[in-house]
Amino acid sequence: MVIDDELKCEGWHKPPVGYLKCNIDVGFIVQKEKTGVAMILRDEAGDFIVARMLCFPGVFQVLEGEAVGVPYALSWIYDLGFKRVYL
Repeated sequence: MVIDDELKCEGWHKPPVGYLKCNIDVGFIVQKEKTGVAMILRDEAGDFIVARMLCFPGVFQVLEGEAVGVPYALSWIYDLGFKRVYL
């Protein structure tokens, strides 16, 4: 599935055994001028571990919204005590 000329969605890739994978995605509520950032941790089988959702004022571009979410995801992962996580 092509998102645009530069970005392509290639699907989910599992992490190595013993690691988790954190995926970050964004959504927009244009009428309320808000951007939502969602984070999900899954294991090597793709099984759900935990998820989190944050909301920020303003409407970002997709890559900007995901970039805003990265430091929050790193902090969240650290607070949860996970040490072996791929982003």
